[in-house]
Amino acid sequence: TEYVAQDPDHPSALLVDVIEEEFRIESVAHVNGADRTKLLARKATALFRGATFTSAQVIGRERTGRRDDQVLFSALNRVEPLERWLKAIQSANVPLAGVYSAPMMAGVLINKLNIKESNALVLTLHHGRLLRQSFFSHGKLKLSRLSSASLSNPQWLAKNVQSEIDRMRRYLERLQLVNITDPMHIYLLCEEQPLMLLRAHCHNEEPLNYHFLALHDVAAKVALKQPLSMGEGEWLFAALLSQQRPLGNYIASRGRLNYNLYYLRRALIAASLALVSATAVWSATDIYAGATLARQALQIAASTQQVILERAQEEAKRPTTLYSPRTMRAVVDTDQQLREHKPNALKILSPIGASLLEHPNRDGRRCLGYISDHNRPSKTISR
Repeated sequence: TEYVAQDPDHPSALLVDVIEEEFRIESVAHVNGADRTKLLARKATALFRGATFTSAQVIGRERTGRRDDQVLFSALNRVEPLERWLKAIQSANVPLAGVYSAPMMAGVLINKLNIKESNALVLTLHHGRLLRQSFFSHGKLKLSRLSSASLSNPQWLAKNVQSEIDRMRRYLERLQLVNITDPMHIYLLCEEQPLMLLRAHCHNEEPLNYHFLALHDVAAKVALKQPLSMGEGEWLFAALLSQQRPLGNYIASRGRLNYNLYYLRRALIAASLALVSATAVWSATDIYAGATLARQALQIAASTQQVILERAQEEAKRPTTLYSPRTMRAVVDTDQQLREHKPNALKILSPIGASLLEHPNRDGRRCLGYISDHNRPSKTISR
């Protein structure tokens, strides 16, 4: 509890390396989405009855028939130490990313090392005189075993490793994962000193091909950010877990509540910062636009004042008249309108002339009219 409480705000992950980890490969109908999740959960419950921590990873599809999914199911059978760790983590409210096993991390490791052979057996030496063997086919984990061996005695190291390899190969043949004639590539990962002993005693013999990899060289190839504190396989997997997490996980989503809340909080903080930044930019833009408009208003006011001043100066230069320019302009406009709309005598008298021509016997004098003086209205005599 004290250890996990040292940094409760930092997401953590648990790496499990136990013998009591069981693997099963089963065919499952090919479905997607939530249906796949429910189907895999039911299948895992049926395979490992009573198991609390199970995992299911789709590793491929069948080539014939319904093309069902090939799924690797795994379960942890010894859960008491793990439950104590989970209880301490939950009590400290530490964001838990998940519970992962060494075989899962071995899958991440071979992908980084680009190990893609059809039959590859990866061996790592672990603390407590343990040897882990993980079998991969085309980069997909099929099986993993953690066996106890007398690895502390250097004289017996190579012999014990070869014995465990032979036992593992026979077990794979019984499971029909490999044939007796199929070539198998053996990758040995350990420190320099035991690696020298293994290189001296393990030679390529059909169908076995050995590859020797020093842990520190592997750490450099996969670009680990932190150096290995100890030269054992689990430390390599732990350092790799701090940089990349595998797809498999031994705890359900409900067990990762603090982890989900942690990233939700970070997402909300990031969104808030983005909103504040956008608001600040928007405000700065508005302030700049307002200052620009204020400068333009001052310029327009100054120009207007200049025009008014120049007009006053021009008016002051003009000679003095009885009437203002505006009144004189109105008189000119009125005169122009009268000229444009003055009466046309020809248009008015043409109908009268035409009528007299049609009736020559009429007396034209009767059409004369007179205009009265200013006290009498005008009168026109009709025909």
